[in-house]
Amino acid sequence: MPLRPADDVLLKEMEQTAFSSELADVAERDGQQEQLEALQHFWRNEVAPALKQAQEPQAVTDKIATYVNRIDTLVTAFDHSTEQRMARVVILHRVMAILLGLLLLFTVVWLRARLLQPWEQLLKMAQAVSQRNFTRRAQISGRNEMATLGTALNNMSEELAESYAVLEQRVQEKTAGLEQKTQILSFLWQANHRLHSRIPLCERLSPVLHGLQNLTLLHDIELRVTTWKMRKPQEFTCHSDITCDDRGAIYVRAASCLLPLAAVPP
Repeated sequence: MPLRPADDVLLKEMEQTAFSSELADVAERDGQQEQLEALQHFWRNEVAPALKQAQEPQAVTDKIATYVNRIDTLVTAFDHSTEQRMARVVILHRVMAILLGLLLLFTVVWLRARLLQPWEQLLKMAQAVSQRNFTRRAQISGRNEMATLGTALNNMSEELAESYAVLEQRVQEKTAGLEQKTQILSFLWQANHRLHSRIPLCERLSPVLHGLQNLTLLHDIELRVTTWKMRKPQEFTCHSDITCDDRGAIYVRAASCLLPLAAVPP
């Protein structure tokens, strides 16, 4: 002190800093325009003239201290505003995180209800159809592609069930027919073998009549046999409820069929 001409550069830099547009924008954003204008006014009217006119440092100490205190107050206000903005940003981020979590949860639930559960139903239905179980149905509501696919699979399963039932009925009918034909062929072969054997005629005809009665709807079959060597015909009957004493004739029993060998009057 006093200031030299070379110190004017420092005074201009301090004045440019106090009157900078960036500082004005920050003060306007934080609502500190009045404090900034008061600080600028104090610098221009009090501090700067006092620095230029002072001959000793003690002459401007109080004003410099006041100016510095005002700068600290303004900076503290800026810091407080910044902290408030940061707190609001943190709260906003937390709210956004909560909203994103809820959105993610809703998306998972929606995907599970709209995609995963219908897909599981379709897979289980396909597995049931592969195991010839046509009773399972897919319960998928809506008008989306999954619902359309579920309806198509339900219709296909119903048609397969009907076709499979018809096929089973035909197989059963064919099987029954083959079994009957097999029984008839077996009966014809056994009857032919027995009839051409050398055992007595009664013993030959007994199982033949019994088998014929089992294969047909005929009951109580009677057979009359006459040859050129016989003077009188022989009658063979198959009755399930006749005993030997009813006619006084000789019967040959074969299984549940009674085959009598009796002489019939002319």
